[in-house]
Amino acid sequence: MEKIVIAFFAVFLLLSAGGCSSDKNFIPDYNFQPQQSDMLSPAELKVLTAHARNFVSKSKKLPLKPEQKKLIRTTQPDVKIKYFGKKYGQIRMTWRVATNAQLELFGTGRMTGEDFPWRLRLSATDGTHPVPKEMRQNVEKIR
Repeated sequence: MEKIVIAFFAVFLLLSAGGCSSDKNFIPDYNFQPQQSDMLSPAELKVLTAHARNFVSKSKKLPLKPEQKKLIRTTQPDVKIKYFGKKYGQIRMTWRVATNAQLELFGTGRMTGEDFPWRLRLSATDGTHPVPKEMRQNVEKIR
C-alpha cells in the first residue's frame, strides 16, 4: 500500500511540475537539447509570427509609417529560435526596413500566442547597436 501511495505522490509531483513550467517562475536550461516534440511546429510558428506582426503594427514605442507596416505584414521575417525548455526559449524576428537598418522583435518565454513578452527595437543591419537618430531619419526617407 505504501508503494502505491509513494507512486501516486511521485506522479502527482511530476504532473504539478509540468503545470508549473508554464508560469513565470520557469528556470531555463541553457544546455537544453530539444527533440522534435519540444520545438514549435510550422503551424505554431505561423501563429506566433502573426501575433508578432500584430504586436509590431500596434506598437506605440516605435510608430511605423503605413508603408513600413505593409512591409512587415507582407514579408517573412528572419526567425532565429534558441530553446531552453519544451516550447520555451528565446525568439528573434528581424525585418530589413532599409539598406542599413532592421526592425528586431525579440523575447524570451513560453512561446504561446498573444501573451509572449515581446520587445521591439530598430537596429543597424549588423544588429549590434541601436540605430542613430540620423539613420532613423534616413529610414523614414527611404520607406
